[in-house]
Amino acid sequence: MAKISINEDLKNPDQEKVLFLSDNHKVPLHPKYTYLWHDISNEEFSNCRIHPKNGTYSDRLSFALDEKIKNILEVLLVPHIVRERRW
Repeated sequence: MAKISINEDLKNPDQEKVLFLSDNHKVPLHPKYTYLWHDISNEEFSNCRIHPKNGTYSDRLSFALDEKIKNILEVLLVPHIVRERRW
């Protein structure tokens, strides 16, 4: 990625720009790309950590309906799509 001008719009940066800025300028991620981890328990975190291996990710996490995981993602404010369970 090319150098980013200080005059560029940083109110709504894309993922590539956010990672570039964080890596190259040693600054925290833009708030749009951070989640509310302090709002969930250690157990909920562990559940989220294991669950996505059965899902997919493009611009949003997609997974089979699991009400516990869905609620945790909503607390975290993680964009996600719930699909019907496939057996």
